[in-house]
Amino acid sequence: MKFLQPTHQKRKSEFVLLAADLNTHYFEFMGGNYNSKKVEGVYNLFTGLDRESQSDCLDLKDTFVHCNGLGCDSKCLPFTYDTQNNEYARSGAFALEPSSVTDYIMLNDINQLKPVEANLVFTERLCEFDEPIHLSDHFGLITRFNINF
Repeated sequence: MKFLQPTHQKRKSEFVLLAADLNTHYFEFMGGNYNSKKVEGVYNLFTGLDRESQSDCLDLKDTFVHCNGLGCDSKCLPFTYDTQNNEYARSGAFALEPSSVTDYIMLNDINQLKPVEANLVFTERLCEFDEPIHLSDHFGLITRFNINF
């Protein structure tokens, strides 16, 4: 985090846009389930979601959460790393881990660069091969923005 804070605090540009696999979910995993009352530490450092003051975090806005809500509802598949529905995740090194959200698009200012739609992509299997397969062990994210100047 220390390498990001000086860049974030002393930037010369208007926007900071981060697209990353942070290997962390929104909530802490305890007792075999995600605890929706306890924001995970790394996610909290990036977003400040569960902090009284954002001065000790990057205070970035998660575009998917901004558009869909935290945890998402039944209209979309909430996991970017899905050990149930993605054969690469299901058979990989972390196959015994629970499905989770580990991939994010975050930005610092949602007033001028406003996320208006955020969705998972590449959730379907591609049929161009002998056997239908996913592109990756992670599903992708896409966010559409409106620019307000």
